[in-house]
Amino acid sequence: MVDLFVYPVSGVLKLWHLLLHNALGVEDSLAWILSMFGLVIVVRSLIAPSALMQLRSVRVNVLLRPEMRALNDEYRTRTDKESLQEYDQRVQELRKKHNYNAWAGCFPVLIQIPAFIGLYQVLLRMARPRDGLETAQHNSIGLLNSQEISAFLQGHVAGIPLPAYVNMRPEQHAMLGTTRDAVYSLVLPMATVAICFTLFNLGLSLYRNVTTLDWDSKMARVMVRITFTFIVIIPLMLFSAALTGPVPVAIVMYWVANNLWTATQNLLIHIYIARTMPLPEETREHIKARRQHVRQEHREHRRFKRWARRQRVKSWILLPQHRQIRAKVNAALAEKKESAAQAKAEAKQLKKAKSATRKQMQKERQALMVQQRKQRKAEKQAQRDQME
Repeated sequence: MVDLFVYPVSGVLKLWHLLLHNALGVEDSLAWILSMFGLVIVVRSLIAPSALMQLRSVRVNVLLRPEMRALNDEYRTRTDKESLQEYDQRVQELRKKHNYNAWAGCFPVLIQIPAFIGLYQVLLRMARPRDGLETAQHNSIGLLNSQEISAFLQGHVAGIPLPAYVNMRPEQHAMLGTTRDAVYSLVLPMATVAICFTLFNLGLSLYRNVTTLDWDSKMARVMVRITFTFIVIIPLMLFSAALTGPVPVAIVMYWVANNLWTATQNLLIHIYIARTMPLPEETREHIKARRQHVRQEHREHRRFKRWARRQRVKSWILLPQHRQIRAKVNAALAEKKESAAQAKAEAKQLKKAKSATRKQMQKERQALMVQQRKQRKAEKQAQRDQME
């Protein structure tokens, strides 16, 4: 399955090498290095429109949020067929007004993932061939033959072979004509630069997500916290992989080129969307209000937990009043749980009623479609009878 993505990417890499080495006369080793950068540019340029489409879809969804919130509040308790039909119609009108397509945020991801897989697999298979570095004949990788793979493996950057990595055995370093210290001195600064670009991308993504966060979505809030964690974990993972794992110099160079391109692309798209689709004051106020509402709920929850802990400690200090204090705490906890359970039950009942109404509407639409199909069939039959 992965080979389907490898063939087109390897073809692009081969065309770049033919252009640089055969047509322009660039030295073979340098031609392969430049071909790697050219491959990144071509693949990332092809998927850049899909990335723009995805971020535009996200921004439109943010712009829709205040009106969708008001619409949901208006129809929250309505479960009759007429209200649900009216709600669906108003949602469609609202999405049409803002040119919003829910699938626009999904298709770009389906396009980008195969391109990333193919790009990384081609470079990884060339830098670490399955049949080893010692053999003279290598299995073809996509459209690249054994001779081209051997030429790539003989490439150098700053005197360091492209397939070399820091954690190689000494005899492997000797076979490639280099040393661990030489490889380390090249990989460390390149990995540092790649990590800096990665942190910039994460920071920009985090800024965009925080400023447009859907505070009513628990999943969105969790994802922001996960991104904060990634800012710490990912640099450590990349450093560990580059310095202790079997990551060739060619892959580290790919990290630098790819992360540089991603940082530049994301910055330009962010500026473009901020200028062409700015957040209106209404949306900013809505985000601010929902943020304050969620934070207030969290503060009240933490305040209640602190009060309950203090009351428990107090009950053990004032032993004569132990039972009364514990009963007071238990009553407060029971009231809080009962209120939450009641709200959850009401929401579940409303959801169940709306689901039942929508199922009935679906049955009516299917029955209408069957009736229309029979009517069209009868009309065609009547026309054939008249012709006969």
